[in-house]
Amino acid sequence: MSRPAQKWTRPCGAVRQIAKFGCSVPKVTRRGGGSALPGSGASSAISSRPPSRAPRACRSPSKMRLGIDDDHITMLEAGHIAQDAWVALHARTAAQRYSGEASWDAIASLKQALGFPVLGNGDIREAEDALHMMSSTGCDGVVIGRGRLARPCLFAVFAGRSDRQLPTQDEVATLMHRHATLLVEWWSEEKEGVTDFRKHVTWHLRASR
Repeated sequence: MSRPAQKWTRPCGAVRQIAKFGCSVPKVTRRGGGSALPGSGASSAISSRPPSRAPRACRSPSKMRLGIDDDHITMLEAGHIAQDAWVALHARTAAQRYSGEASWDAIASLKQALGFPVLGNGDIREAEDALHMMSSTGCDGVVIGRGRLARPCLFAVFAGRSDRQLPTQDEVATLMHRHATLLVEWWSEEKEGVTDFRKHVTWHLRASR
């Protein structure tokens, strides 16, 4: 872990840093950050460093997208920055944001190119999707992001509760109330908490049966 990173993370109990190249927000990528970083000169300097001799568990992993757009695919450059730890690939470009389909073929290609664990991300909405991704791409695991928002019970299936179905409307209402309450406590102001909660309402309602 770099010294600047240690300054901010060690007091919080963190033992490693993750190089996150997945941000696709234009105000970030326009300045060369987020998904644009792997194609910059800064990332070239990082990836040219000698391989880390630290145990794999102590090395710096990374999470990235395919690249900025179809003409600037940089997943390999980002993968080499991971120092042989592991990488998680959201198989969309920054230009796609969360639209279109994730390219699982790209996950398979990255897995073949790198000699360390690759995690796949993109279009996992059911437990079967995760199993299909792993079997079709050869990836070592999956990362679930927005797919979980509409299916909070998804992790119960992974935990072996195969009989778990979508929550009832009453269960969703109870969860929504608790979520809103916790956000108000977090923000210390009801207005701020409720405003934040509004963006989650649609996700909650999609999860009911």
